Amino acid sequence: MADEQSSYIPGLIFSSVAALATRAVTHPLDTIKVLIQSDSLILRTQSFRSLYRGLPVSAFFSIPALSLYLHAYDSCKTELGDLMGDGGSDSVYVHGSSAVVAEGLSAVFWTPMEVLKNRQQVSSRNLQQESNIFRMVKEVYHGEGIRGFFKGYLLNLAVFVPYTVTYFVTYEQLKLVASGRTRLPFSTAQEPESETVELNFASYAASSAAAGAVAGAISNVLDVVKTRVQISRVDGVSATSVIRNIYATEGLAGFARGMTARIIWITPSVVISMSVYEVLKDWWRNREQSQNGI
Repeated sequence: MADEQSSYIPGLIFSSVAALATRAVTHPLDTIKVLIQSDSLILRTQSFRSLYRGLPVSAFFSIPALSLYLHAYDSCKTELGDLMGDGGSDSVYVHGSSAVVAEGLSAVFWTPMEVLKNRQQVSSRNLQQESNIFRMVKEVYHGEGIRGFFKGYLLNLAVFVPYTVTYFVTYEQLKLVASGRTRLPFSTAQEPESETVELNFASYAASSAAAGAVAGAISNVLDVVKTRVQISRVDGVSATSVIRNIYATEGLAGFARGMTARIIWITPSVVISMSVYEVLKDWWRNREQSQNGI
């Protein structure tokens, strides 16, 4: 129990640092992506400062969300890998299953964050009004009740479960390639070597960037639908009605709206979050091993 706690607390700290660093740097890109996907004309008149609308909400929810997300993934990866025996943690089935669990649990935080953040990002009200998180919370609660904070929850899972599975499977395989532990990407069997893959910052960054770009492109269609459902202030708006409206007014091209912006936002996001988390985690593990004389 003590060992689990000693590894959990540093992981919580490292994921929190990664979450704050990621949001601070990439939030303007996220705002641009949301404005494009929502078919908003506000983007043309936005100042750089206004691109930080919704940052406090993002920072507030990102810490518990990313902490749960990364801890759940690492824990499931370890447990499932142990069940599969030597090399189990290198299996794409373990990576995919762990990603589903991580996304399913953390969506409890991600969904209300997306609802509040997206509405602030597309709002035409002044910055002072939009910086008041409590004002937005009251507006959602009085207009739609508790379920308003979880609007698009299933859509959120529909977008991010495929995204997360694609991301982690690709990321983990690229890490193995970078470490020289496998020659063929997406192979399901690995040699029974050490379960730990430790790379330098550049290798983590490159693997994260490539995996994020692939996963972001694949999940963009449903992300467009999710964004429009969540920014709608009409109670009970459905994904089906949004899909029909997009197709009727914009055609198939409407579903690709914001794809480039999404990739440009996701790539630095995962590079910062995963690289910072991985490097700090490696540093802590090496520190512990050194102190224990391993």
